[in-house]
Amino acid sequence: MASNITIKQLNVFAHVSKYGTLSEAASRLFISKAAVSLALSDLEKQLGHSVFDRVNNRLVINQQGKQLLPLADELLARYTEIESFGNTQSQFSGSIKLGASQTIGNHLLPYMLANFSQQLTQYDDRERGVDLFVDPDIKITNNDILCRQILEYKIDIGLTEGEVKHPDLITLPFGEDEMVVICPLDNQYAGKRNVDLAQLSGERWLLREHGSGSRDYFLNYVAPSIALWQEAYQFSSTTAIINGVCAGLGLSCMSNHSLDSSRITEQVGKIYLREPLRRQYSIVIHKQKYRTPLLNRFIEFVQRWDV
Repeated sequence: MASNITIKQLNVFAHVSKYGTLSEAASRLFISKAAVSLALSDLEKQLGHSVFDRVNNRLVINQQGKQLLPLADELLARYTEIESFGNTQSQFSGSIKLGASQTIGNHLLPYMLANFSQQLTQYDDRERGVDLFVDPDIKITNNDILCRQILEYKIDIGLTEGEVKHPDLITLPFGEDEMVVICPLDNQYAGKRNVDLAQLSGERWLLREHGSGSRDYFLNYVAPSIALWQEAYQFSSTTAIINGVCAGLGLSCMSNHSLDSSRITEQVGKIYLREPLRRQYSIVIHKQKYRTPLLNRFIEFVQRWDV
């Protein structure tokens, strides 16, 4: 009978789930590895079953652990709220574990965080920095990994331009992204206007890695309009792709934000399509995620953000 489960045990469980090892969880909690092991063992005794499988010196959360995780997450968040209850200096408590796709994380998120911090200080008598509102360990990765981290409660919320299909994840729109097709300067379509995608048949393309929102967008919305195309190279870096196009390796399709921030923008050509390419930005959150006042405030802020 799980009658004596403590906040400490749940906190240890959440940290081990996030970091995968007792040692890393202990380091993050500033306690000994033995204390983490004891707390986890006591929790499993109280529950009457294990919450992790031991695989190659790592702890992999099992089905029982996955069922416990959203409950533990909510209890820990509510405990933080209770601790700050009656603190008139702040309307918000805790911090947000945040993740973003490459395009948003590299080009929009820094400005969003600065603006979010400025807005929150209007509701807070203390001058708190953005690092107290948002966990400093921000995850910037591709869309697939981002969604996986949300499902595993390693982050609270994600911002992405990729498609999200998992039934346990919900999405909220907050803006659009313009996509552009770039080419070497000596390509016949460089600088041309009113070009149809069908005219680009036979070209070689440079794509992002599997799991990237940009790659998925090309495969789902660009490639079907091109009779014949070939993937020349695959890069995990947008900068590498732009340099590859500049070097004459092929064409690419990417966010206009990524292109505008490049130092070599003028060394590649832009193809002006007859029908503009756009994709939706989305907030992604687990449908069972407990939304603290701070998290709700951030979601509302992002939805109002002028992209």
